[in-house]
Amino acid sequence: MTKDVFDLLTAKLSLNPRFMSANKSKPQKPVDVQLATFLMFNGGTNTNCDSLLLRLGVAKGLVINYRDCVVAAVEDMRDEVIRWLSDAEKKATKAHFAKFGFPDCVGVVDGSLISLLYWPSDDPMAYRTRQKSAGINIQVTCDHNERIIHLDIGWPGSQPDVTIWKQSRPMRDRATLLTGEEHFLHDKGV
Repeated sequence: MTKDVFDLLTAKLSLNPRFMSANKSKPQKPVDVQLATFLMFNGGTNTNCDSLLLRLGVAKGLVINYRDCVVAAVEDMRDEVIRWLSDAEKKATKAHFAKFGFPDCVGVVDGSLISLLYWPSDDPMAYRTRQKSAGINIQVTCDHNERIIHLDIGWPGSQPDVTIWKQSRPMRDRATLLTGEEHFLHDKGV
């Protein structure tokens, strides 16, 4: 994540009431500290927990609280950030892909494995990836501007892309979301 993206996300999250302390005498840590803690613990690798907490000035028990707060605040923004194509956006996306020989394409789909530092305690083998490590599988559908128009996240790492695609909203609701010959580009995994 670049510093600009981090700053943008911090500013956006700062508007969420979840980061405003109900107890004025004991305010929460700033949003940037909570977000940095979340990102380092959930996206970092080989992080020395104690030294990191010391540098951030965060008590060990607060990591889970920060995670829950950041996840809930990001989820609050979901509909604002991830939304289906308007008619104008769909038209622009189709025009873009038509230039490359893919007429009526309204987006691209791909899956990705996200490594987990620890094996989940609930059904850990379900999270075993092809690389034999713990992970979750996500699937992203984007328009021609790389704007996310649909996201499926949290699937166990053992789930193949095709299974996630069959359960996704674009696939299940294609009769209402797509018209005529409209379709998505994806690799053979989907």
